[in-house]
Amino acid sequence: MSSARIEAILQSDSSTRILSERAKQGISALRELSSFLRKRASLEDQYAKDAQRLRRQAIESFAKAEVKQGSFGKCMRSVLMIEDRAMENTAGFAGYLHECAEECQEVARELEKSRKTIKEASTRDDRQVLDDESARDKAIAKYESVAEEWARLSRGDPASRKTSFAFKSNAKPPSSKQIDDVRARLDAAQADRSARTAHAERARDGLQRTLRPRHTAAWQDLISQIDSYISAQLARYGLQLEEQHLKAAQVICPTDSEHGPGVRDHIKMIDDSIDLTQFILSQGSSLAIPLEPVSQRNGPAQLAPATRTASSPDRRSPFCMPLSDLIELEGNPRGIPYLVEFLIGHIDAHYLGIQGLYRISAPLPAIQSIHDDLPIGPLIPQDLPSELLRDPHVGASLLKQYFRELPDLLIPAEHCGNFAQTSHIADERQRRIALHQAINNLPDANYSTLRSLIQHLAKVIKLSEQNLMTADNLAIIWGPTLLGDRNLNDAEAFSVVIETAIQNCGLIFEDEE
Repeated sequence: MSSARIEAILQSDSSTRILSERAKQGISALRELSSFLRKRASLEDQYAKDAQRLRRQAIESFAKAEVKQGSFGKCMRSVLMIEDRAMENTAGFAGYLHECAEECQEVARELEKSRKTIKEASTRDDRQVLDDESARDKAIAKYESVAEEWARLSRGDPASRKTSFAFKSNAKPPSSKQIDDVRARLDAAQADRSARTAHAERARDGLQRTLRPRHTAAWQDLISQIDSYISAQLARYGLQLEEQHLKAAQVICPTDSEHGPGVRDHIKMIDDSIDLTQFILSQGSSLAIPLEPVSQRNGPAQLAPATRTASSPDRRSPFCMPLSDLIELEGNPRGIPYLVEFLIGHIDAHYLGIQGLYRISAPLPAIQSIHDDLPIGPLIPQDLPSELLRDPHVGASLLKQYFRELPDLLIPAEHCGNFAQTSHIADERQRRIALHQAINNLPDANYSTLRSLIQHLAKVIKLSEQNLMTADNLAIIWGPTLLGDRNLNDAEAFSVVIETAIQNCGLIFEDEE
């Protein structure tokens, strides 16, 4: 946006509202940061306490006679002591987070007071000018009314004469007293109009030249303070986070001899052969019996991908059109909307490694302009806007927008309860099986479209080292989009369901090839 356009906006009567809202957003961000730091501090503190409690219990458990000792026992005692030292860093980090959260909360209160003070001054001056202009408009209206009355009286128009009880008939010509009275009122109205017009113009000019620039500068200074403070706090948090992890890493995996052996060094010192020999010798020759080979325990049975028989062509829709209706209308033999098929295929072919895929959103105007022009049916690349083909985030944002605008969402309302229940199953295998069944119960159009999307997201996480998008990241983004806030209040359920589906894509969905 050009500087001239910005200057025009800041000189408009909406400037106070716009700048106040921006300052309010910054203060809200600071409060949310304070809340995050406080919750993170609580989690870190509880984690440190739980870890220390677990260490004490583990030391007692590994010291029991029925647990093997030797180099293994020595290793476990050393590892647990290392973890205890690492937890000391965690407790210190939790203390810092708590102090930082309290500071952010206090600064947010002070900044909110400043925001209200500036807003009151800005609003007062704006209101004063508006009141002056309102008084001017009333004076102009009064003058025009009296002037019209004077014009009618001058023409001898009977309609201009008073109809009060003082006059029995409107046919008489106006008296000189009437004429003088109207003339005097006209002169007074004209003088009042001129005075109020001049006063309103001076007030507006003073607002535009002096008061509003002063208020704008105050707003911009406040917003700069808010933004700078948030950035500084985030930088401090980043440094403290790095320091905490580096200290823990130095304890767990030291880079010099000063800190002694690390966890892996202690683990490498385990010698099972010597431990076994020493144990046998300590028990006496009468217990030196051959060891029976230990049979390997069979792993859990793999869940065979469920097959899904297609009875009739799958159905579905582009923006705001019911999914099944669109698929039936388009007649895509693969049973998914052509729009979804094109966007997924285009991203798969060119942009899977793009950093922040689906996390970074394209500008809304760009999405809306393309959104309104996309046709129903197969999409031909040469007929599509160049932004859609060149910018990966445009296609990714458009795909999310499509699913958000489905009338009943990809997961219909009557199926949401089943999906929500699967998210609360603690056992991973049982959760996967339950989710598999819930997905299989979807209508054909919803099943085939969800399958295409999840298989695509599974490809995205394979390049997570490049795009920095893990199954958890994608689940946080796609969970609310696919399941909808209207269906589930538990935000964690969204991410658990989608994360489970992505991680178990090969078991839940049959391959398309």
